[in-house]
Amino acid sequence: MTVRSLNAQRVARHRERQREGLATFTFVSDEVSVKFLLEELGLLRPDQHDDVVAIGIALNGMIEIILKEKEKNWP
Repeated sequence: MTVRSLNAQRVARHRERQREGLATFTFVSDEVSVKFLLEELGLLRPDQHDDVVAIGIALNGMIEIILKEKEKNWP
């Protein structure tokens, strides 16, 4: 696969997320604290601390929980 086709795929995924009203965020945080918080919340197992995909899924799950709770209190 060429670099050009990889870039085209990345752009296509980005545009698809935009159409779906989704966004990708990058943030900086204390790695260990975040992992243990996700574990404490039951969103990440101890054996997943080095799995960036599992961490991403767990972070997404945490944000979804927070948003659903907030929606209950929105006017």
